[in-house]
Amino acid sequence: MKRGRRGRRAVGKRVPNLPPSLAAHGRQILSTKLRFEAKSTFAGTTILDWMLAGACGCIGVSVNTVYCFATAVRLKRITIWPASQGEATVYWAADSGTLFSQPDVTEDRSLPTGITVTAPLSVTPPAGSPAHMWHVPNVSSGVTICDISMSQGSILDLEVDFTLPVNELPLAFAVATAVPGTAYYLSMDGSTAHQITPLGRPTTF
Repeated sequence: MKRGRRGRRAVGKRVPNLPPSLAAHGRQILSTKLRFEAKSTFAGTTILDWMLAGACGCIGVSVNTVYCFATAVRLKRITIWPASQGEATVYWAADSGTLFSQPDVTEDRSLPTGITVTAPLSVTPPAGSPAHMWHVPNVSSGVTICDISMSQGSILDLEVDFTLPVNELPLAFAVATAVPGTAYYLSMDGSTAHQITPLGRPTTF
């Protein structure tokens, strides 16, 4: 006669009796990819750190004010698909924050007749440049990240890391119109110029 199988006690991973220590101000780092379109042709538009924070998303708190989700930002990659017969250029800011290094890459979209697709311009910040570092944005004293030139109709993908607030006051932006409790994604070049506008996401300026 077969003997019945004895029950087995479930054995899990041993955990400490007390919760382990965690950093009092530990931050959650989020990564996202955002898509934008050039609403006009422009050259030498400066991108500041607080502009990247606004592009990561905000929440309306009054009819003229939004609070930013991000408390710190770090740019990872910019990819641009220039419009037909156009160019795209990215200049990375030098350490001074006011001068610009030579362009990492320049993509010329002057195409032969019948050709409609070419590779995009895809660049990452040089090691040690301001764009390569984490920034805690401040609207009154923004840090220059890069300088962008694009033709109207070009598409830009922005890959960025950002952190959520713990105890900090959120970064506030003044806008022309907002609905309290509604999420918005601001233009990559700020709500004043708003030439690099988000695609597929609600926005305001």
